[in-house]
Amino acid sequence: MKLLKQLYIQVLIGLAAAGFTFSVFYGSLIPALVGITVAVIGPSSIRPSFYVMPSRFLTGAAAAVGIAFIHGFGNLGGMVGPVMVGWLKDVTGSYKAGMLGMAGTLVIPVRLTISLKFIVKEE
Repeated sequence: MKLLKQLYIQVLIGLAAAGFTFSVFYGSLIPALVGITVAVIGPSSIRPSFYVMPSRFLTGAAAAVGIAFIHGFGNLGGMVGPVMVGWLKDVTGSYKAGMLGMAGTLVIPVRLTISLKFIVKEE
């Protein structure tokens, strides 16, 4: 995967984590809404880059399985994310822990894209 695409993914996911974190530190509605809006921009912008990744190093049926794997994890995140936020709200009594938890889970895709640099050999 080209370095520019990798950097693009890392910056946008970092932007999403920053948006979740920003939304926690302000008690009023408008700054929190701006933070959550920024947090949604990151993952929405990188979807095309994520779906192109398997075809860079897989072919045929394996590429289809790679795309299905990405899609499956996206669906899993759609279930786990709200459950995690709700559970953390029940435990702590505030949504702050849930938003910080969402920001923390965004470290995983950043590290995965960094590891691709060492795993996948460029042509």
